Amino acid sequence: MADSTLRRTRGKATPEKPSKDFPLSVHKGSGYWCKKIKGRVRYFGKVADDPKGTKALELWLAQKDDLLAGREPREKANDTTVADLVNAFLTSKDGFVQTGELHQATWNEYHRVCADLTAVFGKSRSADDLEPSDFEKLRAHFATKAGPTRLGKLVQITRSVFRYGMEARLLKKPVYFGPMFKRPSKKVLRRHRAERGQKLFTRDEVLTLVVATDVTLKAIVLLGINAALGSTDIGRLELRHLDLDGGWLTFPRPKSGIKRRAKLWPETVQAIREALKVRRTPKDTAHRHRVFITQQGHPWADDQDKRRSVAHCFGKLLKTAKIDGAGRGFYCLCHTSRTRMDETRDFVAARVVMGHADPSAIDDAYREEVGDSRLEAVAEHLRQWLYGGSPTGTSQKPTLTIADAPQTSEPAPKADDPRTRPALKLFAG
Repeated sequence: MADSTLRRTRGKATPEKPSKDFPLSVHKGSGYWCKKIKGRVRYFGKVADDPKGTKALELWLAQKDDLLAGREPREKANDTTVADLVNAFLTSKDGFVQTGELHQATWNEYHRVCADLTAVFGKSRSADDLEPSDFEKLRAHFATKAGPTRLGKLVQITRSVFRYGMEARLLKKPVYFGPMFKRPSKKVLRRHRAERGQKLFTRDEVLTLVVATDVTLKAIVLLGINAALGSTDIGRLELRHLDLDGGWLTFPRPKSGIKRRAKLWPETVQAIREALKVRRTPKDTAHRHRVFITQQGHPWADDQDKRRSVAHCFGKLLKTAKIDGAGRGFYCLCHTSRTRMDETRDFVAARVVMGHADPSAIDDAYREEVGDSRLEAVAEHLRQWLYGGSPTGTSQKPTLTIADAPQTSEPAPKADDPRTRPALKLFAG
């Protein structure tokens, strides 16, 4: 018979597979649908009761993730599965995105971690059934693709997912993460940081970067050192955040909304004005207020954090300027800026420039403002470090000199100028 599901093997009638790519086979001795996994034969129902393998295939797909991962599959029953938990968590957080209480980039980070949870635990795994050994396995998975600092962040996000599950009563019992599922110790973080070396640029290196590039990237580099902006900040910076006539940047951090304000140097203002003259028209009118637009008409960073234009162009600039970029990217300008600002000992003003919260909740509650004079002082200290005096902490001469750069509206201070002397007023932090 042409459509028969039986074939002759050594005188016995044996059912055939429904198709060549059908994942299950027929166990000759028992007449069950089966598959050998990790050296053990697993069964998925009698062939006689399910000749086309429809139910067997459904059972295989339901248990596939657990079996291939070496876990004993458990019936789903009415328990909340890992897939149920992460979907509920992400849906909840998406509501905060829609109301502006959570940034899209943060939600994207949550989504990536949730994808790892389902990959390691299995989508159909009961969330209540997870044991400390499962979280140890997850941590080991994280460690294969993340350094100690990021590993701590991934662990914290995972804990947030399961804390949400408990508070939303999706889980029937408390989750026991075990003693190993925790952030790397401070000792590990310190050792890792020491191995990577300092994330700083010298004065000569910054000068070289400023004069070795075009007007747009020059403005971006100056904003990185003058106002401690990161690459994502550069991409999201809008015209409303700038007061070029007064020389101020007021740009609350997109993720946290913490106030950030910085005094812009005359060199930075001039560079921004020149960059705006050659700015491309954005392809999307929604980006018409962005300060920086790429040659392709896109913002240098978007809400999905998919574009890394600043990092890419800055990496090329380091090569052009013949500066060793090993372990140092654009954000190291921010590290350099904060390190130099701290020399004024006005740590409160430095935090305002960085857009960082005060570690003392009491101080934040009582301090209503930080005077612009203090922000001007840290900005002038930074400017003197870069443009005035002799290089500190290095004997290396810059590949290019500041004399090669276009002249700004304000000449460099003379040797007897009061600005060249350490006359900054210091404030208690």
